[in-house]
Amino acid sequence: MTSQQTADIVIIGRGIVGSALAYFWSISDAEKRVVVIDRSFSTLKGSTGVAPGFVGQFNESEVLTRLAIDSVKEYLKIPGGVDLVGGLELATSSHGVEKLKSRLEMAKNVGLEAELISAERASQMAPSLVRNDSLLALHFAGDGTASPITIVSFYREEARKHGADLIEGDVTDIRVSDGRVNGVMTPSGFIEAVDTATKRALDPNRFKGRDIESLKQESLDGYNHIYKTQENSQ
Repeated sequence: MTSQQTADIVIIGRGIVGSALAYFWSISDAEKRVVVIDRSFSTLKGSTGVAPGFVGQFNESEVLTRLAIDSVKEYLKIPGGVDLVGGLELATSSHGVEKLKSRLEMAKNVGLEAELISAERASQMAPSLVRNDSLLALHFAGDGTASPITIVSFYREEARKHGADLIEGDVTDIRVSDGRVNGVMTPSGFIEAVDTATKRALDPNRFKGRDIESLKQESLDGYNHIYKTQENSQ
């Protein structure tokens, strides 16, 4: 038997992005009903579940660097969420050395702690990683490894405590009216939504034969902006 529900925000996928969205939305406005839908809440079956967890904060895109810096600040609030063991970038050619010098300057310009160190010192830090032909290394003390499962579990449980509903099941259809998503269909019924979020485009094999619009990605002021568009839109 199916039923109909209403939510302010429906999130498809409970990986690290979906769980974080659920957490921050649920703590920001207690009046909003947040719903998270995923195939499984007992195991992580998507990309988050197999992510190695390496956290490197520097990116040549300043926007992505600042996003990573802010993410690490949030992970540090989670017990066991991240271990800042440091990160190394190695150069094995003169071109690579110049590249590391350039990256050092860019990293410092955005406030990251970084320094150039000798290959010998780098070898002492990580002997199994540094090759004999290494010439120089760039060390980021604030990099490290994150535990995706720990972080997701924390966000999920905190979101639940703040009123988010977790629904286990497939999304079988996405309803669109006048260019806006107005809800999603699940095996247990339709969920009407004011806003809908998904980490990435849904698996097309699950929607063969259905008239579902695609998700298109476009750069907007340095950010990767996701918006819905018809297949034939330019």
